[in-house]
Amino acid sequence: MNLRPYGKLFLAFPCEDSVTFPSRKVTLNFYDDDTHIDKPIDFEKVLEILKENYFKVTFSKKKYQPTLLYIIGLVQEPFSRLIGKNLQGTWAYYGFETIIWAIKSDRTKS
Repeated sequence: MNLRPYGKLFLAFPCEDSVTFPSRKVTLNFYDDDTHIDKPIDFEKVLEILKENYFKVTFSKKKYQPTLLYIIGLVQEPFSRLIGKNLQGTWAYYGFETIIWAIKSDRTKS
């Protein structure tokens, strides 16, 4: 990975469990997006690759569910399900997103 020492990296992608989520108009199930033809990204493999390339992971969540958005999603989920569309908080309620923050160390890969 070509990032300067102490450079910051942010990754966000659908969680592996999203293949089992209900289908919605604006993507809740991984396969709702026509470009997703393979399996979701493997969270543990990404962490391994980052470590091999001298990144320090400062924060990671396999299923990101921030509290406030989760609660909003919980309240709105019956309506979201009824109309078949994601409302505010839907992704947080399901934990749709995997997120990773990392910093490149000053070591270089040899």
